[in-house]
Amino acid sequence: MTSRDDPTRRLTDRPTIRLIAFSRPPALVAALHAGFFAREGLDVVYTKATASGPQLDGLLAGAYDIAHTAADNVVARVDAGADLRIVLVAELGVEHRLVGGPGVRTLAGVAGGVLAVDAPDSGHAVLGYALLAEAGVAREAYAVLPVGATRMRLDAIRDGRAAAAMLNVPYDALAVAAGCHVLADAAQRFPGHPGLTVAVRGAWGTAHRTAVEGYCRAVVAGARWAADPANTDALVDLVAEDEGVDRAEASARVAREKRANVPSLGRMAEAVRSVALLRTSVGLRPADPDDSGVDTARYFDPSYALAADPTLG
Repeated sequence: MTSRDDPTRRLTDRPTIRLIAFSRPPALVAALHAGFFAREGLDVVYTKATASGPQLDGLLAGAYDIAHTAADNVVARVDAGADLRIVLVAELGVEHRLVGGPGVRTLAGVAGGVLAVDAPDSGHAVLGYALLAEAGVAREAYAVLPVGATRMRLDAIRDGRAAAAMLNVPYDALAVAAGCHVLADAAQRFPGHPGLTVAVRGAWGTAHRTAVEGYCRAVVAGARWAADPANTDALVDLVAEDEGVDRAEASARVAREKRANVPSLGRMAEAVRSVALLRTSVGLRPADPDDSGVDTARYFDPSYALAADPTLG
């Protein structure tokens, strides 16, 4: 069986959509294996992202068609002039926790140390900056080490290069098992933060609207199917097949993964707006004359999701 971490593993035999993402959450697994992509006549080639910088560089260069990425990555690039658009936020909430190394037991303990991040101005680094700032640890009080995806951030804590990092499942649990400490839970602090976020190049989306709408429809269907408790046993079987693990391990992974209902377009827009405001609060985005008037249309085009499923409106 093909390894889960094969960076260019084909999800189907006839690729038409080139996807780059950091993981395969339940919504994506269901969209593929429960037939939702097939129903839309779409085939997908999956590339595993290792860092948000190269991920979005590749998307902008045309190496990929669609990215599942953090919403703040898109906000950062659009603010810098990039032609990117969020077309769907399939779930709200993040699974990240700020984890300190064995010798770091409090948020204050990060001061004077190093925070490992995906990229200094994007990824989920902004959540870490905000959590530390709220605890009185100023951005100038610690250094930042860009290392890439969650696995790399865990390695940075383990080998002593970093005092802390934002980690998601299952890496947060692996860190705790290795003697590390959870300092703060981003899921509790930012329950409305965008989760699974789908982004495209603006021009490519316009030229391939039918495909993007079909992709959104399949992901929405996959998210809803995966969130239905009646499908949990079937989802475990699909995850076991997709990841090449036994059913016990697949069941444990499903139990750890967040499965949530797809938000309305209004809630998607509000989540994107909250990202822009959060970036402003930590100094990564200039303040608007009136922050209550953040123009989410710069970052989020709801027309694709609305066409995919009018009930989202």
